[in-house]
Amino acid sequence: MVGNEKMEISDDGAEEEEQSDELAKTRSVKIPQEPSAKERQRHEDTGHAQYRDWCPHCVYGRATGQPHRRAQKDESELPMVAMDYGYMSKEQEKCLPMLVARDLKTKCYAATFVENKGMNDYAVSFLVGFIRALGYKRFEVQSDNEGALLALIKRVGQGIPDVEILP
Repeated sequence: MVGNEKMEISDDGAEEEEQSDELAKTRSVKIPQEPSAKERQRHEDTGHAQYRDWCPHCVYGRATGQPHRRAQKDESELPMVAMDYGYMSKEQEKCLPMLVARDLKTKCYAATFVENKGMNDYAVSFLVGFIRALGYKRFEVQSDNEGALLALIKRVGQGIPDVEILP
């Protein structure tokens, strides 16, 4: 049985469908109201600054004028920088590890090859430079709990005492 149909059984036992007089309500499309000449002139004088559904230029231009955007995060949230090691090959022993950092707020990436994981002067100076370029005075770090990476992050924090790095 679908919708507003009723099933009835006749005297001979056969089922018969009876259509209900009530149909599903349909939504009607709003018809734009025609503006007065004065209102139309004022709209054109302002350069179509405010969308009007009766203006063909506004309707045509709205296709890109009001896109669906993600809700903005609360500005009080701390910025987050994600860091991890990676390899450019499945055979890890044949290639150098790569240190990758990404600022989740600005979507900026920084990546470089390092001689080894962990304490490395080049890796420390690379991350210090990236963090200084971001300009944050306080941010959170997102990483896995790999000992070499945690030691590197701690050493980077010591290298820039004016920046607070939160785990």
